[in-house]
Amino acid sequence: MTSISDSDYKSFCSDLIQRAMEKPGMYFKSLKDLEYLLYGHQEAFEKLGAILHLNGFYFRFADWLHSLTGESNAAGWAFALEELAKNKKEDPLVVFAMLAGQFIAEWRSM
Repeated sequence: MTSISDSDYKSFCSDLIQRAMEKPGMYFKSLKDLEYLLYGHQEAFEKLGAILHLNGFYFRFADWLHSLTGESNAAGWAFALEELAKNKKEDPLVVFAMLAGQFIAEWRSM
């Protein structure tokens, strides 16, 4: 059996986000749905022993987003992004795509 590394997980996660953003209607109806999808994706890799719980996208992105913007993630990063987008008068998916791209570039090099 081939083992899956942390870098494999990051690559698979990045690919999933890219595909979801290219065809959002196939993957989610709301940003919260995408958050849940990515959490489930993370959980699967945890069950395989590929990553530790706090090293997955869900938690790392939430911490990074809070550090960058100061937005609370108490209700999840999707809610924080929606609030940020509302304050900037921008589309939440555009804000997510921009920030997730920035985060992933940093995260994959960690």
